[in-house]
Amino acid sequence: MMKPARLARIAIALAVWLGTGSVLAFLAPYGTRYLGWPGLWLYWMGMTGVGWVAGLMVEALLERYRPQGRLWPRMLAAGLAASLAVILASIAFLVWRGEHLGPGSYVSIVLQVSVLVGVITAVYGGWKARRPGADAARPSGIGPALLDRLPPAHRQAELYALMAEDHYLRVFSSAGEALIRMRLSDALLALEAVEGARTHRSWWVARPAVREVRRVKGRIELVLVNDAVAPVSRTYAAALREAGWL
Repeated sequence: MMKPARLARIAIALAVWLGTGSVLAFLAPYGTRYLGWPGLWLYWMGMTGVGWVAGLMVEALLERYRPQGRLWPRMLAAGLAASLAVILASIAFLVWRGEHLGPGSYVSIVLQVSVLVGVITAVYGGWKARRPGADAARPSGIGPALLDRLPPAHRQAELYALMAEDHYLRVFSSAGEALIRMRLSDALLALEAVEGARTHRSWWVARPAVREVRRVKGRIELVLVNDAVAPVSRTYAAALREAGWL
């Protein structure tokens, strides 16, 4: 069964596509009014659909394989992909209608599509940067240096712990696990306002995430609410005991 968060994203994408295509059909830019109705609406729904699919595919791939990437470079890549897709679709449509296309026609198509897609991408990127879900994550105390590197689902989730793996961090949150490229020392600077502590040279744990404190063969371990187990080293045990963790 599809997760509610993914269903919400699909619903938003469909609503944006329908709204964008309908507005452009109403405005009929670039002399497309000659297509009439419903041809005009179908044309702009098709063009915006091609652009949205190409842009969202690139955005989804970047979020999956480069989750540490920042928003605007992702928006730029998605905008370029959308522009290329719409340019090709526009040329194919004109060729299908039997239009004669000279060098000037191609230049005009590229400029018109680039401007239009650029405006739509800028508006969409601005909305994503200010969307309620992103803003809601900041009051948790996580600084932007770490928050901006988290995959979107984890930005709105409850942070449980961080574990260092070479030059990467494994993030444990209510959204699951994720791997980001960041040093633990840099992440700790972004967590100064969060109730948590370092329990090991490779671990930081949020205090509300601790479900159980146990001893295994003389070693202290913290069992988290997601069943992950964070070790407590002797280096940090005294400070944690003094703070009431143990």
